[in-house]
Amino acid sequence: MKGLESSFCPILQEKYKDRQALIRQFFANLLLDFLKEKHSFYYHGDFDPEGLLIAQRLKERYGERLRLWNYRADWYERYLSDVNLSEVRMRKLEKVYLPELLEVKMQMQKRKRAAYQEAMLDMLEPEKK
Repeated sequence: MKGLESSFCPILQEKYKDRQALIRQFFANLLLDFLKEKHSFYYHGDFDPEGLLIAQRLKERYGERLRLWNYRADWYERYLSDVNLSEVRMRKLEKVYLPELLEVKMQMQKRKRAAYQEAMLDMLEPEKK
């Protein structure tokens, strides 16, 4: 996506240099909204409070067209990091209610640590033959 928004909107890129992430998110949403009528998507992100909230928002937006991939307690445990979650971050979990995320949410409430997708890359790649 990084090249897409700069190809279409160099004026936005120049005028709003301090809002690059927002512009990228806008174009990502625009593309997904366009494709959602005929396509399904898989999503996998960080296992931290913010990551669960992002997954929940995406699921709310795209419904059955979006499949949350491997949001399971065994994946959370396998890739648990040393990053301790502050109480402020832990309180964000109160907003997570989607049934597909509750298993990870409950483990996170017990362990109070994050698991990041960068550590999961070996499992996210297709099998090499």
